[in-house]
Parts: sequence; C-alpha cells; structure tokens
Amino acid sequence: STALVAGAFGSALQNTNVRQSGNITLGAGGLKVNTLTMAGAVALTFAESTDVLSLTAGGILTGLDSSAKSIGTAAVRGQITTAAGVSELFIHEGANILTINSVITDNGAPLNVIFDAMSQISNNPTVTLTGANTYTGTTFVNGLILNLNSSSGPAIAGDLVITGGNNNGADASPIGNSTVTLQQSNQIATTSAVTINGGAQLNLNGFSNTIASLAFTN
Repeated sequence: STALVAGAFGSALQNTNVRQSGNITLGAGGLKVNTLTMAGAVALTFAESTDVLSLTAGGILTGLDSSAKSIGTAAVRGQITTAAGVSELFIHEGANILTINSVITDNGAPLNVIFDAMSQISNNPTVTLTGANTYTGTTFVNGLILNLNSSSGPAIAGDLVITGGNNNGADASPIGNSTVTLQQSNQIATTSAVTINGGAQLNLNGFSNTIASLAFTN
C-alpha cells in the first residue's frame, strides 16, 4: 500500500479532492483532505487508532464500480470527521459494500451523517458500520442498506431517520426503500429517536434494541 503521511503534506491537501485507486495507509497524525473518492477494490487504513481522516468539505464518494471497499480495520480503526464548522458528513455509496471500521466522531459540535445511494437503488448499495461511533448528530439513511455491526457500543449514538430513495432521481419514480439492519443487539443508543419514512425499514434481524421513540410517516 501507499503511505500518506500527514507531515509530508501539512495542510496542502485540505482543499484537494483526493481520488484513491489503490490501497492507502495514513501515516501518524492522519490527514486532512477536501473530499475522498474511492475507486475500485481499495482499502484505506490507519497507522494508529487515534489518527484522523478529516474531510474539509465533508464527503466520501465510492462511485458505481462493483467492488467492495473499506476504511480502517477492526484492529486499527482510526477516526473520521469533518472540518470544524462543517455540520454534515456525506457518504455516497453507489454499488457493492463499503465497510467503515473507523469511528465517526463529532468535530467540536454535533455532526449529522448522511448515507446516500446516489439514486442507484438497483445496485443494492450497502454500508456496514462496525465501530462504536461517537458523533451525536442525526443519521440519515437515503435509499441504501445500512448494516449496524458494532461489538463495542452503539453504532448510532444520535437520532436516526430512514427514508426511501428513488431509482433515477426523478420525482415520479417509484420509491426505492432504505433498510437499516441490526447485525448485533443494541446498535442504536437508548436515547435515540428513530423515524421511518414511507416504505423504509428497520430490520431487527432477530436481535433486540431499546430506543427512546419510534415514529412512522408516509
């Protein structure tokens, strides 16, 4: 893999949209970039669990290729956040599976995280979260499958809104349903309010989870 060392670039990449086409290991200290696009079967790993990938503009894009991708590992998770003052982190997954082992954190204020399928419902885009994330904003799931599989604490610490997407972005298109699936118990914090819009689904998958409230809207 190629090593990207924070000290070698300083803040030079904080306004650069980085495209990853091979495996990358972030060196000690992590790295700050504007956005990250992951192309092909690639992995982004960290030297230390405390190292941070900071996204100035708050965006990760995986494209439409049918290859699995990953960020962090179970052994060395690393952290993901945005620049100070940026209130939203967008994770666009167009096809196959993106596994995020890293811990998504606040940036000094509550961070909202939006998982979006880029209107590619037919590709079954999927994101799996395996870390005990600490961001306290709202999680929005729009038109994809979100698997929650943290063994060390809730994957979602704040409120959760699950909303259907559509197949090609046109208002007249049929709704493509979003699904949040538990792969272990207690993946959503007990203080979380969960809202399920339209035909979206929360699949307990045989597991259990106590939450603060559950609301359905059409």
